[in-house]
Amino acid sequence: MPAPNFTTASADSVIMLQTYTPPKEVIENMESELDRRFSTMGPQTITSLQEFRVMLQYEYGGSFGAGSTDGGNYPTGTGGAYNEGIMTPVEILLAITATDLQKRIGSSGKTVIAVNPVDKLVADAHTKMPKKRNQSLQGFNTGQIATVAAGYAGGGANPIALAVTPFGSRLIDIQDTVQIMSGDGNYLPRGSAVVVDAPKNGIGTGNQVTVDTVPPGVVAGDYVMVNNVASGSPLFFNGIQYIVSPNTTGEYLGMDRSLSYVQSPAYNANSLLTLGIVETFLTRMQQALGNTSYNRDRPKNFWYGHNAQRASWNQLGFAIQQVTMPTGKAPKFDGVPDTFSMEMIAGVEWLLDTVAAIDKLYFMDRSSMIRCRFNDAPQFVPGQIEGIWFQRPSGNNTSSYKDAWLYDAVNYASRNSWTSGVIFGLSIQSSFSN
Repeated sequence: MPAPNFTTASADSVIMLQTYTPPKEVIENMESELDRRFSTMGPQTITSLQEFRVMLQYEYGGSFGAGSTDGGNYPTGTGGAYNEGIMTPVEILLAITATDLQKRIGSSGKTVIAVNPVDKLVADAHTKMPKKRNQSLQGFNTGQIATVAAGYAGGGANPIALAVTPFGSRLIDIQDTVQIMSGDGNYLPRGSAVVVDAPKNGIGTGNQVTVDTVPPGVVAGDYVMVNNVASGSPLFFNGIQYIVSPNTTGEYLGMDRSLSYVQSPAYNANSLLTLGIVETFLTRMQQALGNTSYNRDRPKNFWYGHNAQRASWNQLGFAIQQVTMPTGKAPKFDGVPDTFSMEMIAGVEWLLDTVAAIDKLYFMDRSSMIRCRFNDAPQFVPGQIEGIWFQRPSGNNTSSYKDAWLYDAVNYASRNSWTSGVIFGLSIQSSFSN
Protein backbone atom coordinates (compact mmCIF):
# COMPACT_ATOMS: atom_id res chain seq x y z
CA MET A 1 0.00 0.00 0.00
CA PRO A 2 1.55 3.38 -0.99
CA ALA A 3 2.22 5.95 1.71
CA PRO A 4 -0.27 8.80 2.03
CA ASN A 5 0.56 11.89 -0.03
CA PHE A 6 0.17 14.98 2.16
CA THR A 7 1.68 17.37 -0.41
CA THR A 8 -1.56 18.01 -2.39
CA ALA A 9 -4.39 20.48 -1.95
CA SER A 10 -6.90 17.64 -1.73
CA ALA A 11 -5.12 16.39 1.37
CA ASP A 12 -5.94 19.73 3.03
CA SER A 13 -9.63 19.74 2.00
CA VAL A 14 -10.88 19.02 5.54
CA ILE A 15 -9.63 22.42 6.70
CA MET A 16 -11.09 24.34 3.75
CA LEU A 17 -14.16 26.52 4.34
CA GLN A 18 -17.20 26.12 2.14
CA THR A 19 -18.20 29.21 0.17
CA TYR A 20 -21.67 30.10 -1.05
CA THR A 21 -23.78 32.61 -2.86
CA PRO A 22 -26.85 33.52 -0.80
CA PRO A 23 -30.26 33.30 -2.50
CA LYS A 24 -30.98 36.49 -4.45
CA GLU A 25 -34.73 36.04 -4.81
CA VAL A 26 -37.40 33.40 -4.49
CA ILE A 27 -37.84 31.27 -7.62
CA GLU A 28 -41.59 31.74 -7.55
CA ASN A 29 -44.01 34.04 -9.34
CA MET A 30 -44.98 36.56 -6.64
CA GLU A 31 -47.44 38.62 -8.74
CA SER A 32 -50.00 40.50 -6.61
CA GLU A 33 -50.95 43.45 -8.81
CA LEU A 34 -54.75 43.36 -8.73
CA ASP A 35 -54.83 42.86 -4.97
CA ARG A 36 -52.48 45.84 -4.65
CA ARG A 37 -54.84 48.06 -6.64
CA PHE A 38 -57.78 47.12 -4.40
CA SER A 39 -55.57 47.60 -1.35
CA THR A 40 -53.87 50.90 -2.10
CA MET A 41 -56.24 52.80 -4.36
CA GLY A 42 -59.72 51.73 -3.37
CA PRO A 43 -61.40 52.61 -0.07
CA GLN A 44 -61.31 50.05 2.73
CA THR A 45 -63.94 49.66 5.44
CA ILE A 46 -63.29 47.92 8.75
CA THR A 47 -66.37 45.90 9.59
CA SER A 48 -67.72 43.21 11.94
CA LEU A 49 -69.88 40.10 11.72
CA GLN A 50 -72.74 42.41 10.83
CA GLU A 51 -73.29 42.67 7.09
CA PHE A 52 -71.30 45.29 5.17
CA ARG A 53 -73.79 47.19 3.03
CA VAL A 54 -72.87 48.62 -0.36
CA MET A 55 -75.40 51.38 -1.08
CA LEU A 56 -76.33 51.94 -4.75
CA GLN A 57 -78.40 54.71 -6.28
CA TYR A 58 -79.56 53.75 -9.76
CA GLU A 59 -82.12 56.49 -10.46
CA TYR A 60 -82.12 60.23 -9.66
CA GLY A 61 -85.91 60.41 -9.41
CA GLY A 62 -88.33 62.81 -11.02
CA SER A 63 -90.98 62.25 -13.70
CA PHE A 64 -90.45 64.31 -16.85
CA GLY A 65 -93.22 65.50 -19.16
CA ALA A 66 -95.15 68.43 -20.55
CA GLY A 67 -97.40 70.43 -18.24
CA SER A 68 -99.83 73.32 -18.08
CA THR A 69 -99.98 75.89 -15.29
CA ASP A 70 -103.04 77.60 -16.78
CA GLY A 71 -105.78 75.46 -15.29
CA GLY A 72 -104.03 72.14 -15.81
CA ASN A 73 -102.99 69.59 -13.18
CA TYR A 74 -99.43 69.17 -12.00
CA PRO A 75 -98.16 65.64 -12.67
CA THR A 76 -97.19 63.30 -9.89
CA GLY A 77 -93.48 62.70 -9.41
CA THR A 78 -91.13 59.95 -8.35
CA GLY A 79 -88.26 59.76 -5.87
CA GLY A 80 -84.72 58.51 -6.19
CA ALA A 81 -84.25 54.75 -6.48
CA TYR A 82 -81.81 52.86 -4.26
CA ASN A 83 -80.71 49.32 -3.60
CA GLU A 84 -78.02 47.73 -1.47
CA GLY A 85 -75.55 44.94 -1.86
CA ILE A 86 -74.33 42.94 1.13
CA MET A 87 -71.04 41.19 1.81
CA THR A 88 -68.93 40.12 4.75
CA PRO A 89 -65.18 39.44 5.02
CA VAL A 90 -64.04 35.89 4.30
CA GLU A 91 -61.47 34.53 6.74
CA ILE A 92 -58.27 33.15 5.23
CA LEU A 93 -55.13 31.66 6.80
CA LEU A 94 -51.55 31.10 5.68
CA ALA A 95 -50.02 28.33 7.79
CA ILE A 96 -46.27 28.05 8.36
CA THR A 97 -44.31 25.39 10.28
CA ALA A 98 -40.81 25.01 11.71
CA THR A 99 -39.07 22.58 14.06
CA ASP A 100 -37.27 23.41 17.26
CA LEU A 101 -33.95 22.42 15.69
CA GLN A 102 -34.59 24.68 12.70
CA LYS A 103 -35.07 27.61 15.07
CA ARG A 104 -32.01 26.68 17.12
CA ILE A 105 -29.65 26.36 14.14
CA GLY A 106 -31.23 29.36 12.38
CA SER A 107 -30.37 31.62 15.30
CA SER A 108 -26.68 30.57 15.30
CA GLY A 109 -25.50 33.41 13.08
CA LYS A 110 -23.64 33.75 9.77
CA THR A 111 -20.73 31.57 10.84
CA VAL A 112 -23.08 28.59 10.99
CA ILE A 113 -25.91 29.25 8.53
CA ALA A 114 -26.26 31.58 5.54
CA VAL A 115 -29.89 32.55 6.15
CA ASN A 116 -32.08 32.15 9.22
CA PRO A 117 -34.84 30.08 7.57
CA VAL A 118 -37.38 30.58 10.35
CA ASP A 119 -37.06 34.36 10.53
CA LYS A 120 -37.26 34.50 6.74
CA LEU A 121 -40.30 32.21 6.74
CA VAL A 122 -42.14 34.59 9.07
CA ALA A 123 -41.19 37.65 7.00
CA ASP A 124 -42.04 35.95 3.69
CA ALA A 125 -45.53 35.08 4.94
CA HIS A 126 -46.44 38.76 4.64
CA THR A 127 -45.35 38.61 0.99
CA LYS A 128 -47.08 35.32 0.25
CA MET A 129 -50.48 36.38 1.65
CA PRO A 130 -51.16 39.18 -0.90
CA LYS A 131 -49.87 36.89 -3.65
CA LYS A 132 -52.42 34.20 -2.70
CA ARG A 133 -55.18 36.82 -2.40
CA ASN A 134 -54.27 38.04 -5.88
CA GLN A 135 -54.49 34.53 -7.30
CA SER A 136 -57.96 33.91 -5.88
CA LEU A 137 -59.10 37.39 -7.00
CA GLN A 138 -58.90 36.11 -10.58
CA GLY A 139 -61.93 33.84 -10.22
CA PHE A 140 -65.57 34.10 -9.15
CA ASN A 141 -66.56 33.74 -5.49
CA THR A 142 -66.33 29.98 -5.03
CA GLY A 143 -62.59 29.49 -4.52
CA GLN A 144 -62.10 27.74 -7.87
CA ILE A 145 -58.51 28.15 -9.11
CA ALA A 146 -58.31 25.69 -12.03
CA THR A 147 -60.27 23.22 -14.15
CA VAL A 148 -59.23 19.67 -15.06
CA ALA A 149 -58.61 19.62 -18.82
CA ALA A 150 -61.04 17.98 -21.23
CA GLY A 151 -58.26 15.67 -22.40
CA TYR A 152 -57.45 14.30 -18.94
CA ALA A 153 -57.72 10.50 -19.08
CA GLY A 154 -58.83 9.98 -15.46
CA GLY A 155 -58.18 6.68 -13.75
CA GLY A 156 -55.75 8.25 -11.27
CA ALA A 157 -53.37 9.54 -13.93
CA ASN A 158 -50.71 11.78 -12.42
CA PRO A 159 -49.92 14.55 -13.36
CA ILE A 160 -53.37 16.03 -13.81
CA ALA A 161 -53.72 18.12 -16.97
CA LEU A 162 -55.46 21.46 -16.49
CA ALA A 163 -57.51 23.52 -18.93
CA VAL A 164 -55.49 26.27 -20.61
CA THR A 165 -58.27 28.86 -20.36
CA PRO A 166 -58.53 30.95 -18.36
CA PHE A 167 -55.78 30.16 -15.83
CA GLY A 168 -54.10 26.83 -16.51
CA SER A 169 -52.08 26.14 -13.37
CA ARG A 170 -50.94 29.74 -12.83
CA LEU A 171 -52.99 30.14 -9.63
CA ILE A 172 -51.31 27.12 -7.98
CA ASP A 173 -47.91 26.97 -6.28
CA ILE A 174 -45.66 24.12 -5.25
CA GLN A 175 -46.70 22.61 -1.89
CA ASP A 176 -50.19 24.15 -2.09
CA THR A 177 -52.90 22.04 -0.48
CA VAL A 178 -55.97 22.01 -2.73
CA GLN A 179 -59.29 20.23 -3.04
CA ILE A 180 -60.76 18.72 -6.19
CA MET A 181 -64.55 18.86 -6.61
CA SER A 182 -66.96 17.71 -9.29
CA GLY A 183 -67.44 20.15 -12.14
CA ASP A 184 -71.14 19.39 -12.63
CA GLY A 185 -72.28 22.28 -10.44
CA ASN A 186 -72.80 20.11 -7.36
CA TYR A 187 -69.24 20.63 -6.07
CA LEU A 188 -68.96 17.11 -4.66
CA PRO A 189 -65.55 16.46 -3.07
CA ARG A 190 -63.23 13.99 -4.80
CA GLY A 191 -61.66 12.30 -1.80
CA SER A 192 -59.58 14.40 0.58
CA ALA A 193 -57.31 17.38 -0.02
CA VAL A 194 -54.06 16.82 -1.92
CA VAL A 195 -50.63 18.45 -1.85
CA VAL A 196 -49.22 19.80 -5.11
CA ASP A 197 -45.71 18.46 -5.60
CA ALA A 198 -44.96 20.09 -8.94
CA PRO A 199 -47.13 22.55 -10.86
CA LYS A 200 -46.16 23.19 -14.47
CA ASN A 201 -47.25 26.60 -15.69
CA GLY A 202 -47.76 27.50 -19.31
CA ILE A 203 -49.80 29.94 -21.37
CA GLY A 204 -51.16 28.06 -24.36
CA THR A 205 -49.93 24.60 -23.41
CA GLY A 206 -48.24 22.51 -20.73
CA ASN A 207 -50.48 23.29 -17.74
CA GLN A 208 -50.58 20.45 -15.23
CA VAL A 209 -50.09 19.59 -11.57
CA THR A 210 -48.42 16.56 -10.01
CA VAL A 211 -50.02 15.77 -6.66
CA ASP A 212 -49.06 13.44 -3.83
CA THR A 213 -52.07 11.17 -4.40
CA VAL A 214 -54.76 11.55 -7.05
CA PRO A 215 -58.17 11.30 -5.33
CA PRO A 216 -60.55 8.64 -6.64
CA GLY A 217 -63.06 9.75 -9.25
CA VAL A 218 -61.22 12.76 -10.70
CA VAL A 219 -62.39 13.29 -14.28
CA ALA A 220 -62.19 15.94 -16.99
CA GLY A 221 -64.11 19.08 -16.12
CA ASP A 222 -63.63 18.79 -12.35
CA TYR A 223 -62.68 21.89 -10.38
CA VAL A 224 -59.49 22.53 -8.43
CA MET A 225 -60.49 24.54 -5.37
CA VAL A 226 -58.87 26.49 -2.54
CA ASN A 227 -58.47 24.22 0.48
CA ASN A 228 -61.21 24.11 3.10
CA VAL A 229 -64.01 25.78 1.11
CA ALA A 230 -67.33 24.05 1.73
CA SER A 231 -68.55 21.37 -0.67
CA GLY A 232 -71.99 21.67 -2.23
CA SER A 233 -72.12 25.48 -2.13
CA PRO A 234 -68.55 26.75 -1.78
CA LEU A 235 -68.20 30.42 -0.90
CA PHE A 236 -64.98 32.41 -0.95
CA PHE A 237 -64.19 36.09 -1.32
CA ASN A 238 -65.38 37.81 -4.49
CA GLY A 239 -63.10 37.63 -7.53
CA ILE A 240 -62.92 39.84 -10.58
CA GLN A 241 -65.03 37.50 -12.74
CA TYR A 242 -67.83 37.87 -10.19
CA ILE A 243 -67.36 41.61 -9.66
CA VAL A 244 -67.08 42.65 -13.33
CA SER A 245 -69.64 40.53 -15.16
CA PRO A 246 -72.28 41.00 -17.87
CA ASN A 247 -74.25 37.96 -16.61
CA THR A 248 -78.00 38.32 -16.43
CA THR A 249 -78.56 35.33 -14.16
CA GLY A 250 -77.41 34.65 -10.62
CA GLU A 251 -76.74 37.34 -8.04
CA TYR A 252 -74.32 40.14 -7.22
CA LEU A 253 -73.93 40.96 -3.52
CA GLY A 254 -77.40 39.50 -3.01
CA MET A 255 -78.98 41.54 -5.83
CA ASP A 256 -80.54 39.79 -8.82
CA ARG A 257 -78.26 39.85 -11.88
CA SER A 258 -81.30 40.53 -14.06
CA LEU A 259 -81.16 44.13 -12.80
CA SER A 260 -79.42 46.13 -15.51
CA TYR A 261 -77.48 48.31 -13.06
CA VAL A 262 -75.46 45.34 -11.74
CA GLN A 263 -74.49 44.18 -15.25
CA SER A 264 -71.10 45.43 -16.42
CA PRO A 265 -70.49 46.58 -20.00
CA ALA A 266 -68.84 43.82 -22.01
CA TYR A 267 -67.85 42.62 -25.48
CA ASN A 268 -67.61 39.01 -26.63
CA ALA A 269 -64.57 39.11 -28.91
CA ASN A 270 -64.43 35.46 -30.01
CA SER A 271 -61.15 36.33 -31.75
CA LEU A 272 -57.73 37.86 -31.27
CA LEU A 273 -57.61 41.36 -29.80
CA THR A 274 -58.07 44.01 -32.51
CA LEU A 275 -58.40 47.78 -32.70
CA GLY A 276 -62.04 47.42 -33.73
CA ILE A 277 -62.86 45.33 -30.65
CA VAL A 278 -61.33 47.93 -28.33
CA GLU A 279 -63.15 50.79 -30.10
CA THR A 280 -66.50 48.99 -29.89
CA PHE A 281 -66.02 48.08 -26.24
CA LEU A 282 -65.04 51.62 -25.24
CA THR A 283 -68.08 52.95 -27.07
CA ARG A 284 -70.21 50.65 -24.91
CA MET A 285 -68.47 52.03 -21.81
CA GLN A 286 -69.27 55.56 -23.00
CA GLN A 287 -72.88 54.61 -23.66
CA ALA A 288 -73.28 53.17 -20.15
CA LEU A 289 -71.71 56.12 -18.33
CA GLY A 290 -72.36 59.05 -20.66
CA ASN A 291 -69.52 61.01 -22.23
CA THR A 292 -69.28 63.51 -19.37
CA SER A 293 -68.76 60.88 -16.66
CA TYR A 294 -66.56 58.74 -18.89
CA ASN A 295 -64.23 61.65 -19.72
CA ARG A 296 -64.18 63.01 -16.15
CA ASP A 297 -63.20 59.68 -14.58
CA ARG A 298 -60.60 58.70 -17.17
CA PRO A 299 -57.61 59.34 -14.80
CA LYS A 300 -59.13 56.72 -12.47
CA ASN A 301 -59.24 54.00 -15.12
CA PHE A 302 -56.77 51.26 -15.99
CA TRP A 303 -56.80 48.16 -18.17
CA TYR A 304 -56.01 44.84 -16.53
CA GLY A 305 -54.95 41.70 -18.35
CA HIS A 306 -52.38 39.01 -19.09
CA ASN A 307 -49.13 39.52 -20.97
CA ALA A 308 -50.38 37.16 -23.70
CA GLN A 309 -52.87 39.82 -24.76
CA ARG A 310 -50.08 42.39 -24.88
CA ALA A 311 -48.37 40.10 -27.38
CA SER A 312 -51.50 40.21 -29.55
CA TRP A 313 -51.75 43.98 -29.17
CA ASN A 314 -48.11 44.57 -30.12
CA GLN A 315 -48.41 42.32 -33.16
CA LEU A 316 -51.19 44.48 -34.58
CA GLY A 317 -48.36 46.90 -35.46
CA PHE A 318 -47.73 48.34 -38.89
CA ALA A 319 -46.83 46.17 -41.85
CA ILE A 320 -44.57 48.92 -43.21
CA GLN A 321 -42.17 51.08 -41.20
CA GLN A 322 -40.17 54.05 -42.47
CA VAL A 323 -36.61 54.38 -41.16
CA THR A 324 -34.84 57.73 -41.74
CA MET A 325 -31.14 57.49 -42.64
CA PRO A 326 -29.75 61.04 -42.33
CA THR A 327 -26.14 59.85 -42.71
CA GLY A 328 -26.87 57.47 -45.53
CA LYS A 329 -26.22 54.51 -43.25
CA ALA A 330 -28.95 52.34 -41.80
CA PRO A 331 -29.18 52.71 -38.00
CA LYS A 332 -29.53 49.75 -35.68
CA PHE A 333 -33.15 48.71 -35.65
CA ASP A 334 -35.02 47.10 -32.73
CA GLY A 335 -38.20 45.62 -34.15
CA VAL A 336 -39.63 44.45 -30.81
CA PRO A 337 -41.56 46.98 -28.68
CA ASP A 338 -40.06 47.93 -25.30
CA THR A 339 -41.46 45.50 -22.69
CA PHE A 340 -40.20 47.57 -19.75
CA SER A 341 -42.12 50.79 -20.42
CA MET A 342 -45.69 51.38 -19.23
CA GLU A 343 -48.23 49.82 -21.58
CA MET A 344 -51.15 51.96 -22.74
CA ILE A 345 -54.37 51.38 -24.66
CA ALA A 346 -56.33 54.44 -25.82
CA GLY A 347 -54.27 56.62 -23.49
CA VAL A 348 -55.11 54.50 -20.41
CA GLU A 349 -52.57 52.53 -18.36
CA TRP A 350 -52.50 48.79 -18.96
CA LEU A 351 -51.68 46.87 -15.78
CA LEU A 352 -50.14 43.53 -16.75
CA ASP A 353 -50.39 40.51 -14.47
CA THR A 354 -49.07 37.05 -15.31
CA VAL A 355 -51.80 35.32 -13.26
CA ALA A 356 -54.68 37.17 -14.97
CA ALA A 357 -57.06 35.27 -17.26
CA ILE A 358 -55.54 34.87 -20.72
CA ASP A 359 -58.92 35.22 -22.48
CA LYS A 360 -60.07 38.52 -20.95
CA LEU A 361 -59.12 42.18 -20.83
CA TYR A 362 -60.68 44.29 -18.08
CA PHE A 363 -61.33 48.03 -18.02
CA MET A 364 -61.28 48.98 -14.34
CA ASP A 365 -62.29 52.04 -12.33
CA ARG A 366 -60.14 52.27 -9.23
CA SER A 367 -62.48 54.70 -7.45
CA SER A 368 -65.28 52.11 -7.52
CA MET A 369 -63.10 49.26 -6.17
CA ILE A 370 -63.87 48.67 -2.49
CA ARG A 371 -62.76 46.21 0.15
CA CYS A 372 -64.03 45.30 3.60
CA ARG A 373 -61.88 43.72 6.29
CA PHE A 374 -61.86 42.75 9.95
CA ASN A 375 -59.79 45.05 12.15
CA ASP A 376 -56.04 44.47 12.66
CA ALA A 377 -55.83 42.02 9.74
CA PRO A 378 -53.55 40.71 8.40
CA GLN A 379 -51.64 39.59 11.47
CA PHE A 380 -50.36 36.39 13.03
CA VAL A 381 -52.71 34.60 15.39
CA PRO A 382 -51.34 35.40 18.89
CA GLY A 383 -49.31 32.37 19.99
CA GLN A 384 -47.78 30.93 23.14
CA ILE A 385 -44.15 31.15 21.97
CA GLU A 386 -42.57 34.42 20.79
CA GLY A 387 -46.06 35.78 20.26
CA ILE A 388 -46.92 33.69 17.18
CA TRP A 389 -45.86 30.03 17.56
CA PHE A 390 -47.86 27.10 18.93
CA GLN A 391 -46.15 23.84 19.95
CA ARG A 392 -47.84 21.05 18.00
CA PRO A 393 -49.35 18.24 20.08
CA SER A 394 -48.79 14.63 19.04
CA GLY A 395 -51.34 12.44 20.78
CA ASN A 396 -50.47 12.46 24.47
CA ASN A 397 -47.01 13.82 23.67
CA THR A 398 -45.61 17.12 22.45
CA SER A 399 -44.13 17.33 18.95
CA SER A 400 -40.99 19.30 18.13
CA TYR A 401 -42.93 21.07 15.40
CA LYS A 402 -44.18 24.62 15.88
CA ASP A 403 -47.06 26.09 13.85
CA ALA A 404 -48.10 29.68 13.18
CA TRP A 405 -50.95 31.16 11.17
CA LEU A 406 -51.03 34.49 9.37
CA TYR A 407 -54.66 35.57 9.52
CA ASP A 408 -56.63 37.81 7.20
CA ALA A 409 -60.32 38.45 6.49
CA VAL A 410 -61.28 40.38 3.36
CA ASN A 411 -63.85 40.74 0.64
CA TYR A 412 -63.94 42.81 -2.53
CA ALA A 413 -66.59 44.50 -4.67
CA SER A 414 -67.34 47.40 -6.99
CA ARG A 415 -69.86 50.01 -5.91
CA ASN A 416 -70.73 50.87 -9.51
CA SER A 417 -70.95 47.99 -11.98
CA TRP A 418 -71.06 50.32 -14.99
CA THR A 419 -67.68 51.94 -14.36
CA SER A 420 -65.76 48.71 -15.08
CA GLY A 421 -66.18 46.34 -18.00
CA VAL A 422 -64.62 43.36 -19.73
CA ILE A 423 -63.67 42.12 -23.19
CA PHE A 424 -63.98 38.33 -23.03
CA GLY A 425 -63.61 35.40 -25.42
CA LEU A 426 -60.18 36.61 -26.54
CA SER A 427 -57.87 34.21 -28.36
CA ILE A 428 -54.11 34.16 -27.93
CA GLN A 429 -51.37 33.97 -30.53
CA SER A 430 -50.96 30.49 -32.02
CA SER A 431 -47.25 30.59 -31.14
CA PHE A 432 -48.18 30.02 -27.49
CA SER A 433 -49.34 26.48 -28.34
CA ASN A 434 -45.74 25.32 -28.79
